[in-house]
Amino acid sequence: MRRLALIAILVSQAEAAEWVRIATSAFEVYTDAGEETAREALSQIERIHSAFAPMRSRDLPLPARIIVFSSRSEFERTRPSSTAEAFFQSGPERDYIVAHRSVSGNYRVLRHEYVHLALSHSSSRLPLWFEEGTAEFYSTIDISGTRLRIGEPIPDHIRKLQSAGLLEAAVFAAVDRGSPWYSDRDKAGLFYAQCWALVHMMNLAPGYRGRMPVFADKLAAGDPPAQAFHEAFGKNLAAALADAAYYLRRPFRVAHVAWEPSQHEIQAQVERIGRTEAALVIGELLIYSGKPELAEEIYARVEKDGTGSPESVAGSAMIALRRGSTREAMRQFERAIALGSRQASVFFEYAMLLRDSRAEAERYRPLLEQAIAIQPSLAEAQFILGLEYSREGNEEKAVEHYRKAAEILPRQANFWHALALSYHKLGQRELALRCARRTLQAARNPAEMEMAEAAIRLTSNQQVEPERRSGVATPGSWQSSTGDSAIVGQLVRVDCEESEARLHLKTSAGDFILRATRNTRGDVRQLECGVQKPLNVSVGYDAATKEIRRIVFR
Repeated sequence: MRRLALIAILVSQAEAAEWVRIATSAFEVYTDAGEETAREALSQIERIHSAFAPMRSRDLPLPARIIVFSSRSEFERTRPSSTAEAFFQSGPERDYIVAHRSVSGNYRVLRHEYVHLALSHSSSRLPLWFEEGTAEFYSTIDISGTRLRIGEPIPDHIRKLQSAGLLEAAVFAAVDRGSPWYSDRDKAGLFYAQCWALVHMMNLAPGYRGRMPVFADKLAAGDPPAQAFHEAFGKNLAAALADAAYYLRRPFRVAHVAWEPSQHEIQAQVERIGRTEAALVIGELLIYSGKPELAEEIYARVEKDGTGSPESVAGSAMIALRRGSTREAMRQFERAIALGSRQASVFFEYAMLLRDSRAEAERYRPLLEQAIAIQPSLAEAQFILGLEYSREGNEEKAVEHYRKAAEILPRQANFWHALALSYHKLGQRELALRCARRTLQAARNPAEMEMAEAAIRLTSNQQVEPERRSGVATPGSWQSSTGDSAIVGQLVRVDCEESEARLHLKTSAGDFILRATRNTRGDVRQLECGVQKPLNVSVGYDAATKEIRRIVFR
């Protein structure tokens, strides 16, 4: 009942409030908090975007949408965790920064999320403490005239550290997104404060600031964080945290930097939008922030109103896809295209459904091409086209698409892995090894780490092995459901039952028995029951039910 109440509130708010939109070439702001809020939020984002330009390796490849809710309660229904006061969310066609009016006036929060957005497209995966500390450090940028002040102290952080002290180095370095030090509000406050203090010292303290570029370069090259830190600063993290404790007792340094302000944001005009467009904006956000059950009702209400827009039909298709309703998803994608959809993700997802069903390439390849014609920055479409060219033996063309995908989303291990293998086949050993190391740096789970380590072993060999089928695993970013666990191993036996099959796999972590059902997606193979000649596979599955969500034969 509570979920239904939340849905009803979200729908009614989208319909009742007066929403406005204001946009520049890189950003658009949607809000129901009034024109002044829209203008100020856009101005702040554009200003830090301009100020941050020298620190970005490239311009943002995707447009960004900033959503500012008028009340905290509305925002809380969309946020990914109870500790978030604002959040950054990536999507296939755009990125999102989401906040509520009571914190949007505190522009430090918006600037913090912008830094996450910029880093997601310009750096490999960073240690969590370094990324959060960097976002906090630059969130204090004070932009005035032609000067920037960077590194203003954050009093709340200082008070927290002075009262609670610093976490030990081993605990601090081990914090990840599932840790209580990141997800519990009280503990997270101390972690964020310590991240900020350490990164502040690394950027501005004598003895550290001159070595920061070395640390950043070593991380970009794929060096392990602990090794990169020691080689850059000549000490380990524990010694640096001891320095930080002393640093906190001294007056804080602030950097002054010359800046040429951009003027293009002042040309933007505010426009009022209807309730349907507002509902679709919220619905799309809910899909990509992991709340499809809330999005589903919003799309259903839009459809019930008789709008029948390509956007609402596409939203219904995305929800069907995430529920595993393949036929319904295909029907809705076809309908959205027939209605004139210009969403690249619609063409891409429809192409992937056809590809998974073993349709002829002539049916799905034009859809992939159409997707990147609409939006060349759709990284997953670039990746799949690269995979198609690689299977045809055209590694030069495959590299072209893999590189584009990795440039857009440098934190996708699958993209670097594919690029490493294609370079290896082309005999470009140095580039292959570099990409294999980037794969390891981007790896997020044991399966990806095993995949990366295998690529490093392969590309470190002076002799180029004969060409064989690529071991590229399908990326999780475009799958409707990959489960919460993943393994890489060999399929050695299939037990056939009435409505499912039980697959026996051998891996470096032990033996597994997993269930293949009608919801399993991925490569299609005709397998006979019984003992199999060992087949290399990558499997995504649900740990609780042992149900396979996706299988890729390698």
